[in-house]
Amino acid sequence: SAIREKTVVSLTEDLERINELSDVYYNLHPGSHVGQGTKEGIKLIQEGINTALSRKPHVHLLLETMAGKGSEVGGSFEELAEIIEGVDRQGQIGVCLDTCHTLDAGYEVDSDFSAVLATFQSVLGMSRLKAIHLNDSKFGRASKKDRHAVLGFGALRLQGVQNILRDEHLAHLPIILETPNDIFSHKDQISLAKYLVSEKPSAQELSYLEVELEARYPALTVEG
Repeated sequence: SAIREKTVVSLTEDLERINELSDVYYNLHPGSHVGQGTKEGIKLIQEGINTALSRKPHVHLLLETMAGKGSEVGGSFEELAEIIEGVDRQGQIGVCLDTCHTLDAGYEVDSDFSAVLATFQSVLGMSRLKAIHLNDSKFGRASKKDRHAVLGFGALRLQGVQNILRDEHLAHLPIILETPNDIFSHKDQISLAKYLVSEKPSAQELSYLEVELEARYPALTVEG
């Protein structure tokens, strides 16, 4: 309870600090129920959000899709929808879809991203989707691990990354990398992402590129 109270205070203070900025999204992990059960966890998360928004900042809160490890809440679109349903200020709550987390939670981000978005639409509505965390996944679908991988070096491979980036539903959204960058820099991963969108390489070209990248960054191949 003490940790939860400090977290709500911290969130409230953060919103107050950034409230002078315009068009701000504040992204956060919903939290964990730590053994109290998902229903109680959702209730407490709703209360925390409502407390933080009670001073009426104009900041938008984004709940991040989670991998579902341990007692995490938010490992399914349904859990996020239930949290959002209990938020008082409906115009200030949205979702950030993390591609690694969503894949690790069991959604077919690797093989049918369009179907994942169709499910998102049916459960939450696409108007709630405000941002993307673009991350490959070290362990893959339904692993519940939440271990990010460099683009193309995880379960998504380059084809999966390309499918995400070229989906028209995401064209207007901010897309943010949270991948490892000690070997393959974020600058180079961003260049790779832009190439996947602008040049539209074929499946065979993607296969050749994966071989080239694995030869250039053998440490990543061994780690994966």
